[in-house]
Amino acid sequence: MKKKFFLVALLLAIMMTCPGCIDFRAKYEESTPTLASSQPPLVFRGILGEHGSIYKYQFNNPMGIAIDIKDNVYVADTNNYRIQKFNAKGELIAKWSTQGSNKGQFMHPESIAADDAGNSYVWDSENYRVQKFDPTGGFLMQWGSRDNRNGQFMDLTSEIAVDHYGNVYVADGIKYQVQKFSNKGEFLIKWGSGGIEDGEFKGLEGMAIDWDGNVYTIETTNKRIQKFNGYGKFLKKWNLSDIIGIKDFLCTGISVDKAENIYLTDINNHNIRKIDANGKLLSEWGFMGRGDGQFLYPWEIVVNNSGNVYVLDTQNDRIQLFSQTGEFLNKWGVDYTGGGQFKDPAGIAVDNSDNIYVADSGNDRIQKFSSTGEFLTQWGSTGTDDGQFNNPQGITVDRMGNVYVCDSGNCRIQKFTSSGRFIAKWGSEGRKEGQFTGPLKIATDYEGNVYVTDVGAFNPIQKFSPSGKLIDAWRGRNFIGSHGIEVDKDGNIFVANHVTGLFTNRHRILKFSSGGKLLDKWGSYGKGDGQLMLPWDIALDPEGNVYVTEPQWNDRIQKFSSKGKFLDKWGSHGSVKIRFNNPWGIAVDSKGTVYVADTWNNRVQIFRVVSSLN
Repeated sequence: MKKKFFLVALLLAIMMTCPGCIDFRAKYEESTPTLASSQPPLVFRGILGEHGSIYKYQFNNPMGIAIDIKDNVYVADTNNYRIQKFNAKGELIAKWSTQGSNKGQFMHPESIAADDAGNSYVWDSENYRVQKFDPTGGFLMQWGSRDNRNGQFMDLTSEIAVDHYGNVYVADGIKYQVQKFSNKGEFLIKWGSGGIEDGEFKGLEGMAIDWDGNVYTIETTNKRIQKFNGYGKFLKKWNLSDIIGIKDFLCTGISVDKAENIYLTDINNHNIRKIDANGKLLSEWGFMGRGDGQFLYPWEIVVNNSGNVYVLDTQNDRIQLFSQTGEFLNKWGVDYTGGGQFKDPAGIAVDNSDNIYVADSGNDRIQKFSSTGEFLTQWGSTGTDDGQFNNPQGITVDRMGNVYVCDSGNCRIQKFTSSGRFIAKWGSEGRKEGQFTGPLKIATDYEGNVYVTDVGAFNPIQKFSPSGKLIDAWRGRNFIGSHGIEVDKDGNIFVANHVTGLFTNRHRILKFSSGGKLLDKWGSYGKGDGQLMLPWDIALDPEGNVYVTEPQWNDRIQKFSSKGKFLDKWGSHGSVKIRFNNPWGIAVDSKGTVYVADTWNNRVQIFRVVSSLN
């Protein structure tokens, strides 16, 4: 669940002079040779939005938190591929590492623990290993690999903890067991198997060590806490359904104070619960939001020597500090809620005046910028009312300037004026014609008709009038797996399509007539020129050339002619300019400027390819 669900990047090389503005000055313009020699150079033009890495206290989907005996706080800053260390006041002490698989590097560090000497132990998830560092971040040692043998690991989302004797514990949900190591990485013992009996595990998610060295585990499937001594002997269990009293909860983080009170994070209800050693619910606080004392998927929790509670407020990219009674005390980490800032921007569109519209998915809003990058306005908030959103994804603008948004979590389309005034809505959750399971991308043709893709629906592409009346619904093998969609000036429809399964692995671009007849297709699975891996969004330039985003594995943009001839590509995984971390959206303006929603880097990157039109 950990982010994909949420999911994250590193070191931004460019700092803008004002939030949300593009700086076009010469010192920020760089020409980079493209990989297709027949094409003119790619010109990097600037960035919209601020990415966390340029702020020393900012996080990008942090998944792990720990405290040492001196109350220093360690954060696994997952999608920035680094560790940050703070004092108890939130002042930065140190940060270390970069993305990679060498010693001291990380591929999504997701859990962290600290011993009494100030050494830290990091679960380096995609490298399937534990790394140990000294108090300043100096690399000391590593152990582990992806294997089912003793001392090896199988679960990407394993949890790590350290007792006061320096022993290291790793909870592995796939192996249904806890493994114990010395502080030198020597395998000592293991316990657990898959099941529902005492000492067995299902959905092993969180782990904590108390002051006596007892081990507490939390299971999301069995919905319980189990307590063991340091040698794996079962001692006690708590049934969380009985304690919490509701069915819809999902506890992922656990910590224990000196009085043996247990603190839990609940990412379904976005709150904190405190129970005593006998399983009595003592208090709970928090609800979904971005204000002080509010949370957005609080993933982990730790309690310091004084009983103060640190909560890793993951999707708000911050740490919040509370007293043991739940009183808000402090926070750190920069949010993304200001005008011109983004949280997981998923869709982007440009109108006839080259104004830029961004579906700021993590903030449940739309932001509008001028063609020079000046922030103009924003609208929307979290909710189900008219003009509110739940995970807006695709966005488009028709030739009259009306803005259409795929309000994905609310299973509907909303229509606005260019200034954000609500005009209309249509759709509901379901699989019938005119309904959606999660509308993803959207486009309009010259006549104003609206085309919507819906990956999980029985009708993967649906066509509506400008007022939302259903015109057609396309289903069948060619349409399954439709993601990005765009319409050219002749009414031809281009679709970024991929289906990955046990017997199917199609990654391609499809071209249809306005009536849904397949006209052309190109692409195959791979990393080579013209090959595709998870083609996600698609855009057309004034010459009819096709631009495709490939998030996750390739993290790049490819450019094709309207007939599918490979022309150019740029980008790879990373967070410096001209690199991407899950680019989910793309648009091209009337001058051929390319805008990329660099989603997990929380920014939009702008590029220029000189064409024959200029």
